[in-house]
Amino acid sequence: MTKKTCFLIAFFISTLFIFFSCRTISEHEESLLPPEELDSNWKKNGEGIELLDYFDSKIEYHVVKIDLSKKWEIISFPENDSWNNPKSVKEFAKKNNLEVCVNTNPFERKINQNPFSKTQPIGIIISNSKLISRPNSRYSAIAFYKQGDRTYKAEIFDSQTEIPSTNPDFSFGGFFTILRDNKIYEFKNFKDVRCAAAISDDGRTLYLLAGKNLSYKDTALIFMNLGAETALQFDGGSSTSLVLKNKNLLNGFIRCKVAAGFGLGYFCQ
Repeated sequence: MTKKTCFLIAFFISTLFIFFSCRTISEHEESLLPPEELDSNWKKNGEGIELLDYFDSKIEYHVVKIDLSKKWEIISFPENDSWNNPKSVKEFAKKNNLEVCVNTNPFERKINQNPFSKTQPIGIIISNSKLISRPNSRYSAIAFYKQGDRTYKAEIFDSQTEIPSTNPDFSFGGFFTILRDNKIYEFKNFKDVRCAAAISDDGRTLYLLAGKNLSYKDTALIFMNLGAETALQFDGGSSTSLVLKNKNLLNGFIRCKVAAGFGLGYFCQ
């Protein structure tokens, strides 16, 4: 084989490698949902609740927007810090008459790889001002503070140990903060099933998201286009469960029972 032939083969292989390993991100992928389309996509789903559904050939996601200035009751699980049987988010929502419900913390199983084993959440859980699960400094959390008229205000902390000693009424852990003050935090561009939360309006508006084929950056971009100011990832993959009016919004994958979650129902005096 001549030197010229070897050079041409090497050049051809290098060209193929560059072509298949690098590509320009399109404007559509970068925005995921153009801001000018947002107003017409929200659909009212009850008092203080709106739903946004988005589909294309590669991506699907659903976002529930909740007005926390309405009167809400928050109910969560687990109720203690011992090993507990995992729960179906959908069954928990139905049992407690919740309008919307979502899984939160990552967790470990007592018997690894056994889907029926008891579970224990990783990271902070506070329910009705009671500490259920201890904070993990590596991970983020969302906290809810009850206002005098049974409304709530939410705040996201980059580290669970940043939550003040004057505990919030409720707090739930996740993985990492992905958006703060219109700045997207950088992570590996890994696509998966995602579950996440965000806030805006000084913590008076809550967004909950479940989506397929999304990276952390994709999720942050969606929230930023929706007007959110801060966002964090909950446990995703097969744990992802976002339930609205007793219906899982995201389907098409094997969903496992989980160790932790919370939901909102209308407050009844």
